[in-house]
Amino acid sequence: MNFIYLLEKFITEISKYIEDNDILEILLEKIDKIKDKKIEQINSILYEIILNFEFNKNIFSEQEINYIKKYRNLKGIYYLLQTPLYESIFFLNKYLRDKRINISDSLLVYSIYLHISNEKNKKSVTPKIDNLSYKNRAVYLDYNILHKYLKYEKIITDFLKIENLFLVYSPIHAEEIIRITNQEEKENQIEINNKNIEKFFYNRKVLNNQDYIEIEEFILSVRRAKNNPIGKINDVIKIFEFYSPKGIFLLLKAEIFLYFEKLDIHYGDLNNITLKNIFESHPFLEEKLLQCLSCSKLNSKIYNTFRFLDIIGYHLDKKIRGVRSSFYDCLHLEYAEGTRYFITTDKKLAWRAEGIFNFLNIKTGVYLLNENKLKRIKEYSDKDI
Repeated sequence: MNFIYLLEKFITEISKYIEDNDILEILLEKIDKIKDKKIEQINSILYEIILNFEFNKNIFSEQEINYIKKYRNLKGIYYLLQTPLYESIFFLNKYLRDKRINISDSLLVYSIYLHISNEKNKKSVTPKIDNLSYKNRAVYLDYNILHKYLKYEKIITDFLKIENLFLVYSPIHAEEIIRITNQEEKENQIEINNKNIEKFFYNRKVLNNQDYIEIEEFILSVRRAKNNPIGKINDVIKIFEFYSPKGIFLLLKAEIFLYFEKLDIHYGDLNNITLKNIFESHPFLEEKLLQCLSCSKLNSKIYNTFRFLDIIGYHLDKKIRGVRSSFYDCLHLEYAEGTRYFITTDKKLAWRAEGIFNFLNIKTGVYLLNENKLKRIKEYSDKDI
């Protein structure tokens, strides 16, 4: 008997359950039907979805369970495992304790399975690097501008000329297109964006946590997104996490709810001031965010701050459609980090980006494109570079 074999058996059984029963597509279909409802209107619906898709099948024999329990008592032994397997131990222990695993955790286990499979099947391909372009000269456009680029071409081109900048796209733009449910519209957007990115972006692509610029046709990013359900998994998990936060976010939400109740603060009351001014008026909230950033290390600081803004209702769209979109909004900010400017037509996202980038000391500037005019929300913090 081998612990790694049993751990892989656990991961495989969960993943097989999701794939064989087409769980991911069913969940996306159910969420799509309620996308225009507000969160408070669908609590019972989401609760039922989460409850109905629990995994409660017996995976291990009694002998195997005893072996796992004996193995996990060996101090330090887990650290010998590779990262994806190590991360799955948390879910294995929950499954053994509760005799079941909820759908949100099942999807996270499935994402680990996909990561391991992708690593095994990964071909050794050396990306083409643009050695003459630097990330701090790049401009990152939100999807709401990219997919209508020709409409905004002149104003963007004029803006680029001022500081001799260039445009970049990211894999998240491809993920957004894959979300389109109308097949004809999806294919049309793929064709249009592929042409525009080749002509105006010169196929320059930016990646998260990387300083260099890659050169890749947009259609290749789309194909990769089609073949990888990670984006869909995260789409569903975002809804569940907003509805039913866990760990530090659960505690954070409870504490902030009591604080708001005490001071009679409602969602939206803080939208007319900057995040900096909010913290000056409510140091308790800044303290809670700092606590959250220090305790939650699994996700990026941008993601954790974005979740915090969800909890305090800062420029938040409370419809399910908005919660789903905000997941991609957060990813766009992560990919825009380190670029010169982030430009969006979404006023709520622009002010969120301003607050997050300033609080986390991220240099990237923010512009809001409105009525064919660019309004500076946050300047690049080191303009002389």
